[in-house]
Amino acid sequence: MEVSIEETGKNSIKVVVEGEGHTLLNLLRKRLNDRKDVKIAFYTVPHPLFEKVELSIDAANSDPKKLLKETVSDIKAELSDFEKAWKKAAK
Repeated sequence: MEVSIEETGKNSIKVVVEGEGHTLLNLLRKRLNDRKDVKIAFYTVPHPLFEKVELSIDAANSDPKKLLKETVSDIKAELSDFEKAWKKAAK
């Protein structure tokens, strides 16, 4: 996976993610849109034959880079909790 920043504005950002598809980007989009400080988050797939996805975030008076970082950290924490619960259940 490769991630790069394509565009930045005061309260917006466009991030290009290569090597991932709908699974990860849909999760990020959903979680970002659940935040009060995000106006809208969406992703586009410029061409279906290439694993290159563009994630756009428009924030409401917040740093979109910080919002994305916080959202990824939240998801990681939830997955860690799930992993612990799964290990306990699978014994």
